[in-house]
Amino acid sequence: MMSEIESSFQSVWAQELPHILAALTPVTGLVHDPELCAALDELVARRGLGIRRVVVLSADPGLEAYTVAMRLSWHWRHTPQPPFQVLGLLLCHEDLQTARRGVYPMEVLPSPVPSWLSPWITRHRRQPRVRIAPAVRFRVRFRHLPWPCAVRLREAADLLWCCGVFEPFVSPLGGRLVLEAARVVRPGGFVITDVSLGGDCRERGLRPLAPGVYQTVHWWRVS
Repeated sequence: MMSEIESSFQSVWAQELPHILAALTPVTGLVHDPELCAALDELVARRGLGIRRVVVLSADPGLEAYTVAMRLSWHWRHTPQPPFQVLGLLLCHEDLQTARRGVYPMEVLPSPVPSWLSPWITRHRRQPRVRIAPAVRFRVRFRHLPWPCAVRLREAADLLWCCGVFEPFVSPLGGRLVLEAARVVRPGGFVITDVSLGGDCRERGLRPLAPGVYQTVHWWRVS
């Protein structure tokens, strides 16, 4: 039976860790990793409409989730009803309100602003702020993940995007955390991450496709 001290420690850990991650994450703007966006482009080009349910695990106020949603919106910009939905799982509860509003300071924009990004943002006339377009916000839902609890979904995801979260952790801990989160991905689905998963990935049901891109090959057994 868990002791009172152990229970108290885990409670404090679960409460404070999101704030630690929010302070450590390097993500402070949209499109913070163009290489991973390019990896997403190649994945969409190969798999097309097979990527419908996307989970973005992040310690920022929705920036990574909106980046993924805007990139997918650009790919399917000629489709009347783009066939995808993004779920942003935020580790810091305080980020939920900002993420759902989709309003950020101008500093989140990359310089120069990529042409594909421009259609999905609007700039405030008087204030130095930028707003995510309604067409993109409609495709993104946000939920607080009280990590380190396991990620659980009603339906398996086609893609897990996990960037700017566990990279600060000393290897191999970061990779193990991503592997645990990747349990939500269906067989044949994908993981895009900035964390090296090392040799454990094959044993845990993932095969590398490209730098930062992995594919699940079967359902994992819960250890």
